Amino acid sequence: MAASASTAELSGLSSISAEPGRRALTVATILAFWALIAIVSGSAIYLDGESRVKDAAWSEIVLRNLVYFCFWAIVSMGVLELSSRQPLARPLVGRRVAGYVLFSIAVFAFNVLWLALIWTVSRGESLASYSKMLREALYFHLYIDYLVFWIIVAAAHAVVYYERYRHEERETSALAVRNAELATRLAHSELELLRSQLEPHFVFNALNSISGLVRTGERERAVEAIAGLSELLRYVVQAARHTSVPLLWEIEFVEQYLALQRLRYGDLLQWSTDVQPGTSGAAIPPLVLQPLVENAVKFTVACGGGTVRVEARARDRLECEVTNPFGPSETVQGCGVGLENTRRRMQACCGDDFVLATRAESGFFITHLELPLVQDAGNH
Repeated sequence: MAASASTAELSGLSSISAEPGRRALTVATILAFWALIAIVSGSAIYLDGESRVKDAAWSEIVLRNLVYFCFWAIVSMGVLELSSRQPLARPLVGRRVAGYVLFSIAVFAFNVLWLALIWTVSRGESLASYSKMLREALYFHLYIDYLVFWIIVAAAHAVVYYERYRHEERETSALAVRNAELATRLAHSELELLRSQLEPHFVFNALNSISGLVRTGERERAVEAIAGLSELLRYVVQAARHTSVPLLWEIEFVEQYLALQRLRYGDLLQWSTDVQPGTSGAAIPPLVLQPLVENAVKFTVACGGGTVRVEARARDRLECEVTNPFGPSETVQGCGVGLENTRRRMQACCGDDFVLATRAESGFFITHLELPLVQDAGNH
């Protein structure tokens, strides 16, 4: 199990290292780093005026250093590639440490041979003195080469794990974006479902009102009701295209709906609206007030008639209240179909940032809706 996890980890690190653009940038960075080291160290040697280089020009010393440090640039690239494919990670850390140790011995041996050759050629010595240069290189570089090698290993692992972190961070961000898109689509689908439940229900009730007028022979009022229904249906079709509409639209729609209901119930139903100045442009989900008003009409008629009041005001948030007469024998219900659909729609639109509550107060039943105060964008 651990081995398979390690394999997956290695493949992930290898894929990060294998990105063509990043690989080119990494190679360029490594070459630039070692070139800088060669120039700085060559300048230090030139300014120090060592006897073995006192007659050499600055450019010659720097060129010699560039040739030498090319070896370490190649070693750095090899270590970075090895670290991306075989990092020092469990469960194979022991075996890989041994592999790195063998690699370091090979690097050390080759570096000493390479450095001795550079010294021999640059000093104009014969090949017979190569063994002397070899011993000198071995003496001066016995410890420093090991130290440089393991510093490179540590730096390579830092780069590899940083790239892995960046890769995982990008994947996490992409996953979060995908999840947000799915959540938005789910919320939209839920809104469409609730809307599909609301609209037939609303149309059925409106047609039922008109049929009542027809049965009682009130043809003029029936014709007026049909005209009012057409206006309501036009708004339903238009509002269904948007996730929010201006509050003014909802209030006008509710007023038309109440006017239609009054044609059916006559003097049993009175209504009024009170919208605080400056709130008409506030954004509100379409058709969210109609179920609340429909409930108010139903209870108003059931208790013998009265006035349905629709109020809207703005403080830090948009607050809408629907008030209707409440009979003493009636119980306060907050889980009717209209209220439940409204609650679910508000949940889909606003998350938990809304309040939908009911209360009985001084003979009236009040439905309170509160949501964030945001001006409608006006893209209708």
